[in-house]
Amino acid sequence: MKNNYITKVTSIIVFMLIIVMIISFSVTVFAEEDDTIYYDGGNNMTAYSTNTYHVNYPESARIIRTQSVFLENECPTYQNVNSSLTNCCANVSGAMLLGFYDRYYESLIPNISAFSERMGIYLPYGFMRNYVQPVINDLYSRMGTNTIEPGTSESQFFNGLESYCRDKQATVIKQSVKSGSGLNLSAIEQAFEDGKIVAVFSSKHNVLTVSNNALSISCSDVPHIFVIYGYDKFTVYSENNSIIDEYYVLQGSKGVESAFDAVYLDSEYFTVDNAYIIEIGE
Repeated sequence: MKNNYITKVTSIIVFMLIIVMIISFSVTVFAEEDDTIYYDGGNNMTAYSTNTYHVNYPESARIIRTQSVFLENECPTYQNVNSSLTNCCANVSGAMLLGFYDRYYESLIPNISAFSERMGIYLPYGFMRNYVQPVINDLYSRMGTNTIEPGTSESQFFNGLESYCRDKQATVIKQSVKSGSGLNLSAIEQAFEDGKIVAVFSSKHNVLTVSNNALSISCSDVPHIFVIYGYDKFTVYSENNSIIDEYYVLQGSKGVESAFDAVYLDSEYFTVDNAYIIEIGE
């Protein structure tokens, strides 16, 4: 009887140790996969000016927008004006997500409605600044920006956003729209039709300028988080109307001085670490 008791106790102890090891391993793997990249560690767009590329087509070529997919009313565009906060693209992007859903759940940006039903627009940043900056400050703390490495990791971003929303009795639901090394544009289009917005985590991104027959692509290797609310498809036609090239441009907000951004969607100039449809509500 005593031997049976000892055997049972030993088995229980071994089982518990195995469970602890599995949990520890799972946590470690999650951390390694989720926290290796710290976004905006280079403090915004410092690398743009030295990494500009040009794609030139024949003079007779024409670049025409052939598809346009956008959220109704787009989204709010905010920026940080607190000079004591650095490397804060995650905090600004989080505030823009909150501002977007404040239209439906008005406690997310306290003391003001981010969306004007009467005018059918998100209020300009000039009206929102004194209400948005406290939210950015709060997210900076909750996300632990710059506490481990310069910038904010993906898990820090979501942990801070979820913490903020819990205090507002709201929840955060995310759905991945990463597809291979790129984006699932059909899922993103459906999200826009459903009134949902998308956050992109990118190690390399760019700003695109389109002229009649040339592209100017200014790249940055600083990992960045930004919010997108639409995309365009451009087709390049030759003089005899044959298709030379096709490409997509994401329309979004960088959360810096220039509110709107056009990102050339191509693996050479743009990498997708992760991308999520984000929904915030009850």
